[in-house]
Amino acid sequence: MNATGPRWFSESSPLLVVHSDASMFIGGMRALLFQSLHPLAMAGVAQHSDYRADPWGRLQRTADFVAAT
Repeated sequence: MNATGPRWFSESSPLLVVHSDASMFIGGMRALLFQSLHPLAMAGVAQHSDYRADPWGRLQRTADFVAAT
């Protein structure tokens, strides 16, 4: 980790070890796919997103969010 300043967890913390693994990105994408199967979730996306006008931009923003979290 390159962050400076005080940290809540040490670098050897199980929390950081698990969440820094690349498979977490795959798990995040899997979670988004499962959410897309729920009608209420998709109704919310349809009301509050411009995915129809800019599908690649929406995909990029979603991937950025999943990678950051």
